[in-house]
Amino acid sequence: MYLICAYRTTPPKSAQRSPRREPDPTPAAELDHPDTTVFGVPRGSVSTQLGFVIFPVEIETGLKLCTFTPCSLSITHVFPFACALRRRDSARQKTAPFWHYRGTSRCLPTDPISASPVVSKHIVRRRSRLIIDYQFQTESRLDTHVGRTDIYRRIALLCFTIFRRQFLTHYFGTPPRWRVWIRKLLKERVLPDFCIIGPAKSGTSDLAVTIMSHPNVLHPLVKEFSSSDPLAWRPFYPTLRAVKRHTQRHGVTLCPFIGPYLHFADIPTTLSELCPNTKIIINLRNPADLIFSEWKWIILHTETQLVRRIPFLATFPAYVQKAIELFPEVRLPFGPTLQNGIYATSVSHWQNTFGKHNVRVFDIAEYFNDRSAYLERVDTFLGLPNVSLPHNLPVVNHNPLEGLSPTPETRAQLREFFEPYNRRLWEVIGTSFPW
Repeated sequence: MYLICAYRTTPPKSAQRSPRREPDPTPAAELDHPDTTVFGVPRGSVSTQLGFVIFPVEIETGLKLCTFTPCSLSITHVFPFACALRRRDSARQKTAPFWHYRGTSRCLPTDPISASPVVSKHIVRRRSRLIIDYQFQTESRLDTHVGRTDIYRRIALLCFTIFRRQFLTHYFGTPPRWRVWIRKLLKERVLPDFCIIGPAKSGTSDLAVTIMSHPNVLHPLVKEFSSSDPLAWRPFYPTLRAVKRHTQRHGVTLCPFIGPYLHFADIPTTLSELCPNTKIIINLRNPADLIFSEWKWIILHTETQLVRRIPFLATFPAYVQKAIELFPEVRLPFGPTLQNGIYATSVSHWQNTFGKHNVRVFDIAEYFNDRSAYLERVDTFLGLPNVSLPHNLPVVNHNPLEGLSPTPETRAQLREFFEPYNRRLWEVIGTSFPW
């Protein structure tokens, strides 16, 4: 671990036009480690904008580099204290953790990207900003599940929450209250132009980040709203002035509403009253995969010692068997489970509310198999210009638990259970999926 004490070395404004001074030698130069950078410069060097001294503390931790730079906070060049943990290479983690992104193009992934360089750079940079809070939430849930008590990791997460999370451009859930209060001062804000919805655990988080990375899309402040009233969403959306300015630069500007709201019957009713011509994209997932993903999510949110004490939660076959026994009178205490994979009634409700000509239904497997082909169909439906999408993008909000897989017998049991409900769905949407 490295303790970094930062101090400002920038000359006053009256002297900023003078020739740039060479960095002064400091004892930190002896600690040069070329494999890692701190504050955007090689570890051990001194910046003319920000001077700092690095003191090595040999304490092994499981975290990678954790820095909170002045540019990431966007408030000042003076940041008196920062805590950085030793960077550890991990073969399973291909992208930098949420606290490593510094808000510049230098954080582009090293994986080769086969797409237009300009568009790829824009999408990757914007996507990197959007996924920070998603990664933070995933790390926090994993700590709760495994019961991590590392004091240095807790300090790093606490610093991220207190400082950097206050200034993110997008949040997975609840944003800082002061951000919402400030945004409420500007009343002229837009409502969503299109909706991309689906059931919970159907890949809406990854799809949301990908759609919001489009150059012609202005994203809201949060992904999931706590209210079903569209009027309460206005503080989270861009101002009318920002939309007009973006339209002048890019030609087309749309704002999305993306989330796991398929089974919310009140949202289409209230939204259609304000925006009756809103275009709806519904993404569905194979119910068997959906139930397994939901079980893994429950495991992630539950402490390990509690999972072992609940017989029907310890294994996926026992979980499915208990859910089928209690269906439909009783729901499991952790969620609707099987009801979440029955789509026909909810899809029909969205179609009847907005009209079938404004609703498209997709299998989310098409998106994960070929994102570019899927987004080309979505862009055509929404009237957006098609852009080339980089390959090898990491999945957002992916469950970090490994070594879990459904048995063939359990999958066959779920397939048999959902077969009559799927046949009804095919009649509603006029097509079928390979489920």
